[in-house]
Amino acid sequence: MREASEEILFARRRLDEIENLEIVGDLKWDENESSWYLLVSIHVNEPNEKTIPDDSMWYIVFSANYPKGNVNVYPAVEGGIKNTFNHQNNNGIISKCGLWRSGKLCLNNPLEHVANIDNEPVTFEDRLYWNALRAVQWVNAVANGNLIRKNDYYEVPDFIRKKIHAVIYDEDEVSIMEWEDSEETYGFVDFSCGGNNQYYANTFLSLAEKICKSTKWGDYVNEKKEKIYGAWIIMDKEPVVNGWQAPNIFQELKIALSTQNIDIKNILEKIMPRFRDGKRHILMIGFPIPKKIGEERTLIHWESLLLPVLTYGKKTAKGFRCNEQGQSRKDFQEIITNKMELEWLITENWNSKEILSRGRFKRSLLRKKILLVGAGTLGAYIGEHLVRGGAYRLSIMDDDIYTIGNSARHILTIKSVGKHKASELAEHYNSISPTIAIKAITKELTEETASVMEEYDVILDCTANNEVLKVLESHQMQSEKKYFSVSFGYMAEVLYFAYQTGKSFKLDQYIDKFSGMLKQDEKRVISSNLPWEGTGCWSPVFPAMASDVQLVASFATGIIKSVLENEVQEDRHYMYKKEFDEDGVIKGFVRI
Repeated sequence: MREASEEILFARRRLDEIENLEIVGDLKWDENESSWYLLVSIHVNEPNEKTIPDDSMWYIVFSANYPKGNVNVYPAVEGGIKNTFNHQNNNGIISKCGLWRSGKLCLNNPLEHVANIDNEPVTFEDRLYWNALRAVQWVNAVANGNLIRKNDYYEVPDFIRKKIHAVIYDEDEVSIMEWEDSEETYGFVDFSCGGNNQYYANTFLSLAEKICKSTKWGDYVNEKKEKIYGAWIIMDKEPVVNGWQAPNIFQELKIALSTQNIDIKNILEKIMPRFRDGKRHILMIGFPIPKKIGEERTLIHWESLLLPVLTYGKKTAKGFRCNEQGQSRKDFQEIITNKMELEWLITENWNSKEILSRGRFKRSLLRKKILLVGAGTLGAYIGEHLVRGGAYRLSIMDDDIYTIGNSARHILTIKSVGKHKASELAEHYNSISPTIAIKAITKELTEETASVMEEYDVILDCTANNEVLKVLESHQMQSEKKYFSVSFGYMAEVLYFAYQTGKSFKLDQYIDKFSGMLKQDEKRVISSNLPWEGTGCWSPVFPAMASDVQLVASFATGIIKSVLENEVQEDRHYMYKKEFDEDGVIKGFVRI
């Protein structure tokens, strides 16, 4: 028999201090779950509207290596709650041991991991006590109607996902208007099949092939040639049963939809004839959601499930002809039964606003059309920072070929050796977001090719090439442009940053501002023993590690962001130099 440690016994005794909690069954070990568990009763301390019993039974389950591992609180099968509430996992399934249900309580503060707010304790004295006390507070919040409040962030019900397939869609506050204008409530959807079991929803069609809503994906998705068909149903609110529980079996789904006057059996009978091909197909179920509790519903949220293989070929229900009626009868008798478990899929909104919620540039930058001249290390890093911040109207101009020597600093890898840097970078950037279409121009910027710049708002030079600056000076644009020239000095210890506006680049101004420091860099280069590229190759390599260039690129991107977002009009010329402490550790960049 497994013995509880002294730490666990101490933690259990602390629970006696909690008001409205009573230990009903002492510590036990469960072999199936490989966990300790306690049965407790939680009492509601004030009269309530009977949303939850005055006294309910709960299991506190924790790992053998407590205080490490998980500490979870579940409703007991006997005497516990059957409904699901907000801030609780789906409560519709009974655990393997048969003692508790699957509706684990969500007791942590959502800000815990980003701001260290109200953290769960880690010590054996406090961790079990903290979770039990939170469970008491949760139960009383349900009883008093305070579990969710107006202006709390909305959370969708917990759909138990059993498949790793990912269904990707694109919805925002604008696309919901397309759905509001459409009178259709179900139909077909075509998917582009990507790698990693990803399925991108492209066009939502009615049964009569009328377009209800379509998505314009970027190049990464558009390159996926394989297409499959699925189906969709849209409704007015969440499909839930037993309070806030997402359906787990087909009967629960029928009930959830029937409360909104939707007959899913009737809809499937109209959709299924197209899916009699011996394959499984995706059914998307959508409903509008708000950003916060009490606010207007402004976004369509989708959940998806994988339909079973339907009757096909010459198979039919017993006593029926081999036609659609007979095959449909067989489906609902033997395949799509009330007890059929629903196989919910990972379903995610890959709208650019959702993807970039961790960090996004302002619209004043995003709407700019940018030409990045130079696909070297510095340009590659700055370009990636811009793309990850949401810049999607970006083209890369460079005729250079990627070599293995570039791999010491460059973003690209050995797979790109022998290929154009610009093309490989565009492919890399497009794989960052599904909604962008970064273009490559595999030409050098010269007088003959300079006209390509006319269609861009921003010219971003990262070549450190005087000939390029001369082209920017000599080519007169038809309209004013925003010019950036970014480069670094010896060992990437100095950043040269120029910003100008006008119909051409003012090279004399650039030289006037930077010539002094450039000459110092030149002397350091001449006096240094530069590395040479390749055995017997008389081609010097500019010394700087990848981490140095990344630091310069990050700093430069921050300045570009500030200038474009603030719509700065006057010319700016900055030099920044690395500053080190007495131990030789970098402190940052200082403007000089």
